[in-house]
Amino acid sequence: MGFHTKIVVEEVVLPERGMIYKEYVGEYKDISSAFKDFEQDLIDLQIEDYFYFGIFYDNPPLLEDPKKSRAVIGIMVDTKYRNQAITYTIRNPVFTYKEHNELTAISVTFPYRNILSLAWIVYRVYPALVQYGEKYKMFSDGNIACSLELYYKDAIQVAFPYGRYVKDLLFISVPSPRPGIPEPI
Repeated sequence: MGFHTKIVVEEVVLPERGMIYKEYVGEYKDISSAFKDFEQDLIDLQIEDYFYFGIFYDNPPLLEDPKKSRAVIGIMVDTKYRNQAITYTIRNPVFTYKEHNELTAISVTFPYRNILSLAWIVYRVYPALVQYGEKYKMFSDGNIACSLELYYKDAIQVAFPYGRYVKDLLFISVPSPRPGIPEPI
């Protein structure tokens, strides 16, 4: 199952990508049904080379109402598919297309075996990333503003992007449910 996999936090560079996405507001534990709906909506997509992702903006235990947790879900594609992706979002206005620049991040890649792998990430991967970020004082000045999960066929990569282009991922339109928390730009 991967439960005994050693958690290794690395500093990585995530390549520039295109994203076809839609926004999600609700409890993160219920997001799998939104992904299933998203997958069904991709039937006429003319791009076959993609993988799913989720961007998570809130820490539910810090919210008064976890049902207001904000996320973006979608697929990432190579920017060489820009024209096909834009055409697809024009035909399907429930989706948006956006690109992000190359991103630096702290990251852990964890094997995906089944749905239990996702739960294990919450208990093992996120705490390791937070511990690393605290150790190297990476959470000051809003340097890390979201978590990014990349869902590959046999693995899940959880990343905390930071640095110069992190604002490329701060595009959700729903206001923060926590007063005093800066809004995405």
